[in-house]
Amino acid sequence: MINLDIVQNIPVLRAEYGNGRIIQIVLKSFDAEQVKRHFNLVRTRSGLPVVDLVSRQSAQVASVQGMWNPMLSISSELNISELSEKFSRHRTAKLSATEYLSSLVDENVSDSC
Repeated sequence: MINLDIVQNIPVLRAEYGNGRIIQIVLKSFDAEQVKRHFNLVRTRSGLPVVDLVSRQSAQVASVQGMWNPMLSISSELNISELSEKFSRHRTAKLSATEYLSSLVDENVSDSC
């Protein structure tokens, strides 16, 4: 509902919206074109508060997906490769007890020949 009230000789444009919000615009020293523009503004508004945008693209919650990179659209089959057994074996600088004993046996066999 839009009313044009004159309070103490000052014209006031008052709009009451369905969500309970009330907007009042003082029309003091406005010409007819400005009054028409403000009347159309309150007529076509939703009644929600005007919010300043931070940027052209904004969201309430930050993206949890991370940054985009060109490797995201590549098939995962291209990333998978079979590794040979030599990369899977455990390597150590120390000899295990089994390896030590087998080396002694090999030495004895080679000495006896």
